[in-house]
Amino acid sequence: MTDQTARAETYALLSALFDRPLDCAGLSALRDPQMSAALAAAGVDLSPDFAKLDIGILRERLAIEFSDIFVNPVGKIMPHEGLMLGHEEDLSGATSDMVARFMAEVGYRLPPESGLLPDHIAVELAFMADLARREAAALASGAAETAAEARRIQCRFLQTHLGRWSEICARHVAERAGGAGFYAAISAFMADFVAEDMARLTTPKSES
Repeated sequence: MTDQTARAETYALLSALFDRPLDCAGLSALRDPQMSAALAAAGVDLSPDFAKLDIGILRERLAIEFSDIFVNPVGKIMPHEGLMLGHEEDLSGATSDMVARFMAEVGYRLPPESGLLPDHIAVELAFMADLARREAAALASGAAETAAEARRIQCRFLQTHLGRWSEICARHVAERAGGAGFYAAISAFMADFVAEDMARLTTPKSES
């Protein structure tokens, strides 16, 4: 697996985690020993219950946790760039439009069935997964300039959008979750991963 493919899979996984509660198949994938080891190596502590609890019970518990953080009307987190950065007080603002234009300009189409706005954290993470896949595919086919362009787009998106608010989003989730639990741990991992990826992508190749 190439570095770009691994990055794409991580972004895709994170996107799925912030999109909706995991089903049993998603939880089984997370409990795979290789994935569990990778998360542990990245500092994600999912607690003994995550590995040992009946998967149906675990799914219900995490669905409740997801709903409490992102769905319940009182105090819920709305993980949208425009809101988190204080640019707008309502959804569908200028930030969402800017993100939509950025994505459209590079040929990314947000699936209409997603029901999410372009500046939702799950959408921005999915966009990064798509760009990393493009880079991996270009490198595999020997299209160096296409790969370099995909890398430049990723750098620009992290610097102008996702990288500016991922840590803020993680902090809000942790506060809502009381500093503990699955989504607090995953959010912290997401923020660290995005920050490290931005640093890696913006380092000139000659220095890496």
